[in-house]
Amino acid sequence: MYEMQECPKCGKRTPEENLRCIYCGERLPVRKGAIGSFRFGVGRAFFVLLAVFLVLFFAWLYLR
Repeated sequence: MYEMQECPKCGKRTPEENLRCIYCGERLPVRKGAIGSFRFGVGRAFFVLLAVFLVLFFAWLYLR
């Protein structure tokens, strides 16, 4: 079963793994820990993937 947390804006219960409240859209506080540290937005995920791609691309060019 999902762990629930209370939205700081509307007070309704929403699943803990959500980044935003499912009722009002308010950003939920991120809990730090093993799972909480992996929660990040799409922009940061895109930046990380782009950085990994660039490192691999330049490594491939260097080793060719």
